[in-house]
Amino acid sequence: MTIKIQNFIYKFLSISLFILPIQAMFVFLFNLPNSLQYLYLFLIIGFLITLLLPYRYITKSIDKTFIILFILLLISILISLIINYESVMSKGMEFTYFTSVYSKFWDRPDIRMLNWGILRPFLFFTFACLLFIFFNLKYGIKVALQSIIYLGIISSIYSIYQVIAAFLHLPYASIFSGHHGNEIYLFGNLRRVEGLFYEPGPQATFLSPIFCIMFFQLFQKDRKMLLFTKKNIYYIFIILTIALICTFSPIAFLTIPLCIILAVLLNLNSIKLRLSKKILNYLCISVIAIIILCSSTILLIKNCTKDFSISQYMIEKILISTTSLDSPRVYLNPDSRSVRAYVGLNIFKDHPIFGAGPSSSIAYFFKYANFTSSKYGLRDQHAILNTHIKILCEYGIIGFTFYLLLLLYPIYLYIKRYKVLKFSKQMIDSLLISYIIYILISFQSTLQFWMPYFWIVYVLLVVLLNNYSKLQLQ
Repeated sequence: MTIKIQNFIYKFLSISLFILPIQAMFVFLFNLPNSLQYLYLFLIIGFLITLLLPYRYITKSIDKTFIILFILLLISILISLIINYESVMSKGMEFTYFTSVYSKFWDRPDIRMLNWGILRPFLFFTFACLLFIFFNLKYGIKVALQSIIYLGIISSIYSIYQVIAAFLHLPYASIFSGHHGNEIYLFGNLRRVEGLFYEPGPQATFLSPIFCIMFFQLFQKDRKMLLFTKKNIYYIFIILTIALICTFSPIAFLTIPLCIILAVLLNLNSIKLRLSKKILNYLCISVIAIIILCSSTILLIKNCTKDFSISQYMIEKILISTTSLDSPRVYLNPDSRSVRAYVGLNIFKDHPIFGAGPSSSIAYFFKYANFTSSKYGLRDQHAILNTHIKILCEYGIIGFTFYLLLLLYPIYLYIKRYKVLKFSKQMIDSLLISYIIYILISFQSTLQFWMPYFWIVYVLLVVLLNNYSKLQLQ
């Protein structure tokens, strides 16, 4: 009976980790209501599975410090909601245009507050607790990592096809495009790829941790810690790198150097100058492939237009990602990330203790952005895109403190156990680096914190750090 239950759990975990990162694609592609998200099915089935597990195993699996920090955050969010509810209802912007186009129920200010203040935090608290239980199962970590990487391979292969299809005008190149089925171009035939993720940004955000994991797999000597054969690891790494670069997303262009730099800093004491010829050969092939790809892109840009500067484009994109500042040319546009960050900080100044309330930044947006161009009017939905600023302005300094403690908890565990990490260190380093990149490049709030993939990476890292002495992938 126990064996059958474990087999079912492995299959369920594998399917879940494969579908959850792309659940938004299914919702948008088939025009499904939000109530049909796979997350809810995961929570229901996951809860039923836990009823079959020993109570002692469940309590032992969940990290107690995580529980305390998350509950404190939930309490601060609830207090913010109660304090600000009447104010948002009476002074908040009417969602006349937005609700008439999307949902007259779910996008009402009161429902949005309840959704982001009670329902969504509780769902992801439950989701994280279930992940702790499943990842603590024998082989659970390996099943999770392999499932995510398999999805990354499929998405990367489709991304490469999108690049080729853009030049050869092949069919099915924009099945998963978030722009009404149209390809996303920088100019000419230079295609930004989104793979299975509807947008280049989410695709890069998904591939970033996988790149970090596979980068460390290249140097993994312990066979028990390998997710694939050495030969396949090199092929997967090259495919992922090409797809990551072709997103032309700032997170892609920052992930590669940040991963390498942080990897060196974390392993200064153990770095060996002698590398096997085989590893050097594959690294050389990877570097040459990347150089060829980047050089071809630059040459293509120069041939297509004289007005477009790839360096200026990437500098501006990276500036947006790391500082929430746009080019000065777009300061009058309410879609500008600079304007959104400005609004968020000013909301915080007026509501410093408990914030303006969950999801209230949309309601208050044009009160603080009245200097923007009148042609945009009050028709569109505008939210604070930087995750940290969004949390700060909506939950105040109290909620932001607990949020920050929760974010820093895995890093604290790593520092605390750094000296005793041994054969599991490379795997832990790869997830830690991807997690740090997530925190540093926090320009898109809808992709972080209240999304499944963030918590998959988070819980995987904490479980690995809590089980560093007895980790087994096989």
